[in-house]
Amino acid sequence: MTASTDACVLPPDRAPRRAAAHVLVVVTLLVLVAFIYWPVLGHSFVNIDDPGYLTRNPRVADGFSPGDLRWVFTEPHLANWHPVTTISHLLDVQLFGLNARWHLVENVFFHALCAALLYALLVRTTGRLGASALVAVLFAVHPTRVESVAWVSERKDVLSGVFMMLTLHAYVSYTRRPSPLRFTGVAALLTLGLMSKAMLVTLPAVLLLLDVWPLRRVRDRSDLTDSTSPPRVTWRRALGEKAILLLPVFGIVVATLLAQRAYDAIAPADQFPLSRRLTTAVVAYGYYLKMLVWPVDLALYVYPATWLGRDVALSVILLLALTFGAVVAGRQHRFVVVGWLWFVGMLVPAIGLVQVGRQPFADRYTYLPFIGLFIVIAFGLVGVLSRHRTWKPIVTVLGVLIVGALCLRSRDQVHVWRDSDTLLNHVMQVTHAPAEAFQRRGLALMEVGDLRSARAQLQEAVRRYPTSAGLVTSLAQLEVREGNRVEAERLFRRAMELNPDLSAPREGLSDLLQMRPTP
Repeated sequence: MTASTDACVLPPDRAPRRAAAHVLVVVTLLVLVAFIYWPVLGHSFVNIDDPGYLTRNPRVADGFSPGDLRWVFTEPHLANWHPVTTISHLLDVQLFGLNARWHLVENVFFHALCAALLYALLVRTTGRLGASALVAVLFAVHPTRVESVAWVSERKDVLSGVFMMLTLHAYVSYTRRPSPLRFTGVAALLTLGLMSKAMLVTLPAVLLLLDVWPLRRVRDRSDLTDSTSPPRVTWRRALGEKAILLLPVFGIVVATLLAQRAYDAIAPADQFPLSRRLTTAVVAYGYYLKMLVWPVDLALYVYPATWLGRDVALSVILLLALTFGAVVAGRQHRFVVVGWLWFVGMLVPAIGLVQVGRQPFADRYTYLPFIGLFIVIAFGLVGVLSRHRTWKPIVTVLGVLIVGALCLRSRDQVHVWRDSDTLLNHVMQVTHAPAEAFQRRGLALMEVGDLRSARAQLQEAVRRYPTSAGLVTSLAQLEVREGNRVEAERLFRRAMELNPDLSAPREGLSDLLQMRPTP
């Protein structure tokens, strides 16, 4: 059997055993995911993004109606344009109301489905059951998944993950039996994925990586005389296919940038110059690699005043060493260089070259990129064990212990997302009280009517980031609640000066002026 065949022809006595093994793997994935995320049944919405996406968004909080479709496709939703994700929120509210439990259960379902589809994809393209199962298990249980699954607002991660897996499956079918209809199916699924989350803009590059491994579809010089290899294509043909798929990618990039600009999400260039963004990108890769092997103190991270020279140097050395190692190992084992490029490439949209928000990195950004590293680990480990069978019992025991430890660490991390107070306390402990944590705590206190405490939190947030129009707007809204109209007007106007494109201060000022008594 070659690695590029869809399936292998098994003797009649082995086919049932292999089918049973597939069922066992899928059931194991479901059990592990259920064990980790069972606590979400007692969770509530949190005060970070959930109000904007659902609980305080009148478009969504009232459930689905036909008139909402125009809004979904023509207007941004909290600094993003992801109509498929927004429709899923609308349908959830229609079915379950504003009960966070069932919204989170659906996130868990999509995550489990994504893991199962990943396993099916790798078995389908490599025929390697053990390695494929290990990749899927690592994907399902790693603690960096928790932010994407246990946070209602991150529905876009798990939903885009499912569409990515479906796109990859459709692409494999297309490569087996090329036809315009099958290619249209690939493009359609890619578009749905992009409309779930713009992170999939690098998916055409991932398809090109699949051409190299495991499909081994692209012809090189050594293939020209190999009459036993399956039908292959030239690099020109492979690149031409991906170029066509860049059309929906370009559209989603434009829509996303416009949405983020309208919500003051793109940080100003004077605050984040190119040199700082490049440094952040390098350091972020280093931090992600650290998260992979030591997933502790996971939180919503904040941009520091400056990066330590030690962090920059270590990240540069680590990236260069691993890239060199991947290239060398990739000469004999293509999965190594493919997995490494999968990780590096898929992170490009979220690595800070265009700084969106004030997070230098986030656990949720690793949701799909880490699959590349899981491939390197799993297929590399299984390859070593196949050559050193005496190590298998020891490595198997260690592997089970590591997976068990990851499950327990993930379950602990799930509890962090129980409610706003638990989450914000954790963020402030781990990240030394960033401005965003003060802002969210202040807004939460405003909701329960503790305006004095809310003022202290919001003033501290503005002190830390005085150029943030969003933070200044939050403080202005507090002044409105307390009846300080003169100060509120000053703050709203200040926010408009900081970001003329942000709608919230304009709307707040308009409402405030209408509240003035007529002379």
